[in-house]
Amino acid sequence: MSEDPYKIEDPSILTYIEHKLIGSSIDREDMIANPRVPMAVLDGRRPIDVADERLKMGEIKSMDAESFGMKVGKLPIIAIGEMSTRSGEIIGQLRVTGVFDFLTEEIDRNPKIISEIKLTSEGREKYMVKDEVSRGEKIG
Repeated sequence: MSEDPYKIEDPSILTYIEHKLIGSSIDREDMIANPRVPMAVLDGRRPIDVADERLKMGEIKSMDAESFGMKVGKLPIIAIGEMSTRSGEIIGQLRVTGVFDFLTEEIDRNPKIISEIKLTSEGREKYMVKDEVSRGEKIG
């Protein structure tokens, strides 16, 4: 197998939510309190610099297929959220951009398949801030 294109060189540019998606366990209180702000910004790095690094990364491979209602052997590919260069907070919602298949080691980017992938109710609770859940915003 070739090198993983989703290897994360600098995990500090990810948010608490993104760390949960890739299977990292983060217990920093400041990250839990600010789940949509990357660790690097909380550590004092300039938001504009972190935003540039995030743009280069583009997307991550989530290890949590269950929260997206996906079959065993498939993993969602998630776009790295756009970030405010002023506040450092992620703008928008989780967005699936593909489906990684373990068997073929290929990514399916068929828009019809992607449009059918939605977070389960448990997934919405797990990856959304409580006030967003209560507003009933859709994620897909």
